[in-house]
Amino acid sequence: MNNRRSPSVLFGRAAIVPMPPHELQRLFRLAAFLRMLGYALMGAVLMWHVQDRSAWVVAGAAIVMLPGIPITWMLFQRTGLLAPYVWLRDLVSLGVLVALVPELLMPAMMGCLVIIAFNAHVTERRTCVLLSLVAVASMTVGAAVGRHHDWLIAVLLFAATIVATIVPSRWTESTARRSIDFNIGIAEGLGVAMFETTDLPVRPTTNYHVFVGESAQFQDISQAEWSAQVHPDDVSVAEGLIVDAVTAGQDYRIRYRQRHQDGTYRWIEEIGRTSKGIDGRVQRLYGLTYDVNDSMAADEMLTRFDRLVDSLDVGVTVLHLQDPDDPTSLTIVYENEATRRMAQTSVVGLRLIDFDPTAFDLISHRGLGFRVADVALGGEAIVINDTLLPVLDAQRWFSMVVSPLPNRHCAVALHDVTDLMRAQAELERLAFVDNMTGLPNRERLRQLIAGAPVGSLLAVLDLDDFVDVNEAFGHTCGDQTIAEVARILAESFDGGVTARLGGDEFAVLVPSAQAHALSYAERIATALERPITLRSGLTLHISASIGTSVKWNPDGSPDELLRQADVAMNRAKTLRTGHEAYHVGNDTSAPHRMMLAGEIHRAVREDQLDVLYQPIVDLESGSIVGVEGSLGWRHPSLGRLGPDQLSDVVRSSNASADLFVVQFEHAIRQHQMWLEKGHRVPININATATLLLTERLMTKVIDIVTRSGVASGVIGLEVAEAGLSLSDAGTRASLLRLDDAGLRLILDHLGCSAAVILGLRHLPFGALKIDRAILGDPNSTVDLLISAVVGVAADLGLALTLFGVDDAESLRWLRASSVRGVQGDAVHRAASADEVELLLSAQRLAAAKL
Repeated sequence: MNNRRSPSVLFGRAAIVPMPPHELQRLFRLAAFLRMLGYALMGAVLMWHVQDRSAWVVAGAAIVMLPGIPITWMLFQRTGLLAPYVWLRDLVSLGVLVALVPELLMPAMMGCLVIIAFNAHVTERRTCVLLSLVAVASMTVGAAVGRHHDWLIAVLLFAATIVATIVPSRWTESTARRSIDFNIGIAEGLGVAMFETTDLPVRPTTNYHVFVGESAQFQDISQAEWSAQVHPDDVSVAEGLIVDAVTAGQDYRIRYRQRHQDGTYRWIEEIGRTSKGIDGRVQRLYGLTYDVNDSMAADEMLTRFDRLVDSLDVGVTVLHLQDPDDPTSLTIVYENEATRRMAQTSVVGLRLIDFDPTAFDLISHRGLGFRVADVALGGEAIVINDTLLPVLDAQRWFSMVVSPLPNRHCAVALHDVTDLMRAQAELERLAFVDNMTGLPNRERLRQLIAGAPVGSLLAVLDLDDFVDVNEAFGHTCGDQTIAEVARILAESFDGGVTARLGGDEFAVLVPSAQAHALSYAERIATALERPITLRSGLTLHISASIGTSVKWNPDGSPDELLRQADVAMNRAKTLRTGHEAYHVGNDTSAPHRMMLAGEIHRAVREDQLDVLYQPIVDLESGSIVGVEGSLGWRHPSLGRLGPDQLSDVVRSSNASADLFVVQFEHAIRQHQMWLEKGHRVPININATATLLLTERLMTKVIDIVTRSGVASGVIGLEVAEAGLSLSDAGTRASLLRLDDAGLRLILDHLGCSAAVILGLRHLPFGALKIDRAILGDPNSTVDLLISAVVGVAADLGLALTLFGVDDAESLRWLRASSVRGVQGDAVHRAASADEVELLLSAQRLAAAKL
């Protein structure tokens, strides 16, 4: 890489070291004056020495020397300085002068030393060294040519003097350069420009920007230029303030708008200092300017914000936590106008605990002061919508927002919501309270049901024959009766909520921990047994029909629970039983059944269906000889639906086949699980003839049996006699196909007709089931009927089971007869597969149930 510098860099303006412009101007003004003076003196001396020579020599000397004066003047006026090449030419000229006039060696050397000393101060080191070498060479050549008698000694002394001159100046220049760089760095870091004006009190003045950072958009500017750049609205004010301050010899600090290079006006702050001379007059002005546009914009925003905050009806207070270890040191340091209006005085300077002594009370005030102190320490902002604060010896409600600020400060915004809360309470009263009784209305009850825990009891009651009260005694007495009933119910149930649904219909909602349908229905009935005496003196006896329902689903619809209780209440009113609990089997409403029918397929997908198994017991041995599986539904909101309720729902849907397949697969899996544990017990499931004998379902059932590999005869299909045409050839063929697949067929609900029994001789049934209900009460006639049925079954080789044996008397009676297979609650209720497995492991029922 070529590191050589071009002559323009070494001897041009670029070789001049950076320094404050006014310093350069002073130095070069003096240098220009001395140079012109030197040219005049040297020209005069030269012409004096050549005056004896020809006129041409004198004229030539004048032409060489005298033009240096105007040239110097023009160069200085054009550039404000004299570049090193000017001094290079002067050094060479002095050498020529010595060669022509040897007697001028010493004055020429003095001139060279002045030039070198000046350049040592204003030019770079390399340029100064080159000029020194040129000076030594010029004087050496000139002295040698002029044959000065002591030229060698003079040149050596000259060279030594140059070295002694430039070395200290180089140290001074280095120190000055570091000082300049340091000041420029400060100006850059602070974004300021330092200026100085030295031509005071002369007008107009020029400000020289001494140290300016690269990012600052400032330049040297005259007074006229400054006035042109300042905003027209600020010129007279700013200029007048500056002139007045400088004239009085005072410092000043002003702000004005000045045009930026991009054409926009920006706010500038100027700080000026004056210094006086010996005569007491101001001779120097210096200071700095910096851009405060962003600060002014921020101040303007803060001013607007202050005006906005003061105009709002929101109290804004700033608190300072003076001691981080003492929450009670929270002190109010700022308040807006709304805060002063609320407090009717200034609270600045007060501690929070002085303003509100209950602020740090953990019970009545929820430790508000501690929470505010946590925010002041840098915690998260908090919002409290119902803060009770003392205002003018009264307690009022406020919404409060507490936000953290730096240095253990926090801002508190308070909005008085007392009137709003009162209005809201009144609206809630109108919306959720029954005007006549003061009890919650239906809408409020719906909200309470939604938030009630699982297991809560809802009782809906309707007064019996209340319309007769209105017709006989008038609506005024009817309203008084309603109000008195509301009072009695509200006083009777401390643990629950009493509501009026409308008319003469009420509801009581009881939490799950206290809910018991029968006991609460009895409490309601007992409470209403007392005679009601109206204000007119009329005494009435009131009764009610009560329906109860239980909340089982935490996300269940309140309207659905109300509907269920209403269904139960209407049933109680119809049957005149006084109280009915909701049972899905009694829910005859079409929407309800359609809803459940629509949920059947989802129940299959989400595995909400399960099977309960009721044992079939041999009374002689006490052993379990089989079980009947019944499909149930674990409904998410209605609880468990038994086989009877499920069958009612299934009839409203198209899912009969799907449910039968689910139950069939359950039975096969359960049998295989029991078989693995050593329990070989047959499992029966129910099937309607219409469903089972369809080709598609029959094919699917046979395919399941084949794939499972279950043994023949362990899975039984209980086919009800109703709907079964035993004389139909197609029916007989289908039954034989199922029998060939290994399924055990049981004829269920046998009606004991001769035609049916005769038809059995030609059908593949392996067992009969008879409903205990068709036998009536135990007597000798029935004994003969049972004996006949047992005999027929034995003659046909069919196992006989009597189901529906639900009471101990029937069990004792049958045990004395010839019937062996018995099924019913008196033997054992339907139970889960795990419970049945325990019975199978014991291999015998408890003696108390036999």
